Amino acid sequence: MKVFNRTKIILFLLSLVVVVTTGAAQKSEKDKNKEKDKASKGQALTEEQELDLGKQVYDAKCKMCHKADGKGTLEEMDLTDNVWKHGSTPEDIEKVIREGVKGTGMRAIMGDPSDQEIKALVKYVLKFSANAPPAEPPKLPEPPPAPKPPAPPE
Repeated sequence: MKVFNRTKIILFLLSLVVVVTTGAAQKSEKDKNKEKDKASKGQALTEEQELDLGKQVYDAKCKMCHKADGKGTLEEMDLTDNVWKHGSTPEDIEKVIREGVKGTGMRAIMGDPSDQEIKALVKYVLKFSANAPPAEPPKLPEPPPAPKPPAPPE
């Protein structure tokens, strides 16, 4: 009988621990998603909140390829320069994030991010190249030398 009661007490305590930790995890998740909740309700975020939201999305969806510092695992993944093959305007970057780039490793963003999360991500990504020198225009090949005029007849 004592063993049975002891087992009941242990099971009760374990259940209590599970309930408490689940509640704490849910509360933590709520804290993490405050900006997301604001975004879904259409509330405007401050500049700082928007960049924080962009960083959260970047850390969850982009950091594995573009790295925490934005330098990328390959040169073409570098977000810290001003060389953007598919456009450097916020609209261009948003299109790449939403649709990906066919034939490359850049896939469309996964999950169901809100428009505000995408725009916050664009703003965050653009911060990586904010202090980069302007991109150099591609150098065109030198034109061939002009042909020499024909020699006058003798």
